[in-house]
Amino acid sequence: MIENGVVVAKLRQDLTDVIIPEGVTEIAKKVFDWCVSLKSVALAQSVKIIDYCAFEGCSGLESVEIPDGVTEIGREAFHFCDSLKSVVIPQSVTSIGRESFSWCKSLESAVIGANKIGNVAFERCPKLKSVTFSESVKKIGDGIFSGCPELCEITFLGTMKEWNAVKKGKDWCKDVPAKTVKCSDGDVAL
Repeated sequence: MIENGVVVAKLRQDLTDVIIPEGVTEIAKKVFDWCVSLKSVALAQSVKIIDYCAFEGCSGLESVEIPDGVTEIGREAFHFCDSLKSVVIPQSVTSIGRESFSWCKSLESAVIGANKIGNVAFERCPKLKSVTFSESVKKIGDGIFSGCPELCEITFLGTMKEWNAVKKGKDWCKDVPAKTVKCSDGDVAL
């Protein structure tokens, strides 16, 4: 059910594909949580907020298109999405909440355009191999890659000086085998 541009009612558990129509501005908390048969989600360009636990536990979710214009991805929004293989987060996102993509067991790559990344946002993603941060990233939370033993490639699209200015939380790169961050003008040691 949609009220005032917000998907608010918990939807059927047997959904497989969802297209969120234009005019919707927010996916409310827990609307799709634990829809284990859900495989794909296409969000309208009008969506601005993906709220707390909106897609938590959608273990069959293989793809989600996060459009430019989304400004906030809430806490645990895609937590336990076991089949999600990659994610592209546009630069319009100002914040990614705590544990937003944690425990995504099949996640292999992430492109992160957000300004602020919450604590343990990508924790326990055992297949995560590569991450690309846009130059818009200003703050990285604590332990965001804790438990990501295959993360060998970290890229920052800005300069080394810009990377060094990014505020990084405690143990942000704990457990990762990557030794450097590749910047546009050279590498920075971790």
